[in-house]
Amino acid sequence: MAPGDQCWLDIWLPAGDSLWVDDVVRGAFWAGEAWATAAASIGVVGAQVHTGGLARSPLADLVCFAGRGPGEVFAGEQKLTGISQRRTRDWVRLQTMAYRVWEPERLVEVLALTERRRTELSAELKDTVLPLGAPDVIADAVMGCLP
Repeated sequence: MAPGDQCWLDIWLPAGDSLWVDDVVRGAFWAGEAWATAAASIGVVGAQVHTGGLARSPLADLVCFAGRGPGEVFAGEQKLTGISQRRTRDWVRLQTMAYRVWEPERLVEVLALTERRRTELSAELKDTVLPLGAPDVIADAVMGCLP
């Protein structure tokens, strides 16, 4: 992560809110739908919400953004939005993030890997993320799509 490379939007809900869902898997779907609608409004074609559970991949063991989580948004195989949840019985906080800039080589340079593995991993990660550009445009689009 680097300053300005991501657009973060955190959403906090109290228990009992009309958007509250007890199920951890389904609980982020509505936020993902807002991100997918917002992505379409700024020209992303085919944005889809992942409606399954956590789906790990070999790359996700090193780079969490390479996995698939409930409510996260993809265009084909490229991730647009990551979502994590922090829950108590009284509230939930959905932390959502989209990359504005995706330069995997900057990410892998801080991992304890050989130079050869860093080069390979950068190439493997190159097409896993679809960056969305200007943060104000993204944030305004998502805010306009939230229920």
